[in-house]
Formats: sequence, C-alpha cells, structure tokens
Amino acid sequence: SVIIHDVARSGEYRVNEHFDSQWNPIRDYNKDNPAHRFRAYGGTPGHWIEWGRLMLHLHAALEARFETPPAWLLEDAKGLFH
Repeated sequence: SVIIHDVARSGEYRVNEHFDSQWNPIRDYNKDNPAHRFRAYGGTPGHWIEWGRLMLHLHAALEARFETPPAWLLEDAKGLFH
C-alpha cells in the first residue's frame, strides 16, 4: 500500500488523507476549516485503526491461502497502533 507503507510509514505512521493529483500528501488540507465534518484538517485516528485492522485481515487471508504476506504488512499494521 503506497498510502501506508510509503507515505504513512515515513511520517511516523500518521495517515494522510488528502493528496494532490500526483499522490503527494497535502498536509495542510482544510487548515482554515478544521471542523469540517467530512474533510477535517489533519488525520483521523479512527481511520488509522481501520487501516491497521484491514492489513491484519489481509495478512491472515494470505496465510490461510498458504501465501507469504509481505514482511512489511504486519510491521506497518502494528505501527498504526502506536
């Protein structure tokens, strides 16, 4: 996952939710309207937990199919919970 393994990992696992057309994070997105109900400034910790949970499910599903999950998958899932 580019969003988690590359972007969030390089930023201490803070999940950026807003990107430009080249997939560069827009870190100050909606800074002038931080209380926006659906496009808040910054990140949403609940979304980080959801990403981590989905990654754990993917890891388990790959193992159930006797496939080897990427080594970073479990490490990054744990990183989202710190």
